[in-house]
Amino acid sequence: MNHDDDQETVARALRALPELAPPADGWARLARRLERGAAGARPASARPAVALAIAAATLAIAALALWPALERGTRATPAPAAAPAADEAPELAARSAGLERLLGALPPARATRASTAQTAALLEDRIALVDERLSSTADESLPPAATEALLRERVALLDSLVRVRAAESVGQTL
Repeated sequence: MNHDDDQETVARALRALPELAPPADGWARLARRLERGAAGARPASARPAVALAIAAATLAIAALALWPALERGTRATPAPAAAPAADEAPELAARSAGLERLLGALPPARATRASTAQTAALLEDRIALVDERLSSTADESLPPAATEALLRERVALLDSLVRVRAAESVGQTL
């Protein structure tokens, strides 16, 4: 089953969900909750639920980032280019630099869950492996398609790391 089939299955399941009418006083209750939240009167019972939701989202992001490697049971390797397209290396390098700037702009973590720290560490290790491969092949003659595949993997890993760090910083503000 491929990714498109999975998406279609999810789309059908979502369309099959019953229509639910919103509660009559839903907006009024939401406004009251927002006013209490703005005043810092969030109930203590909501904090664990929010933290659990953030942890679940972080793990889901990490699972999606690492899914190809888990499916094959091996370390993820970049897919070969289907056809020699236009040189994407400059665009990928620019996207990589932009993601690094975004990562640097995120606030540093004061405290984090072990699972989030482990996910971030795994992503950082994978980025380091890709960087090592890119730098070690700078002296060798690596085909442009292989360089682009490594850069594409680096961009995907950086994107996942930015998402994990962003979710981590959102969790600190709650």
